[in-house]
Amino acid sequence: MAEQTAAQNRSLVAASLAAVGASLCCVGPLVLLMLGVGGAWKGV
Repeated sequence: MAEQTAAQNRSLVAASLAAVGASLCCVGPLVLLMLGVGGAWKGV
């Protein structure tokens, strides 16, 4: 039983990290643009 709970906890942590990473990927550039940080990457 403990092994199953540990595996579920690892899966939950991995899913949470993936969600945070995906959010940063999309929100990060928008925040940088709002702060005035620009560059060639924003025109792509």
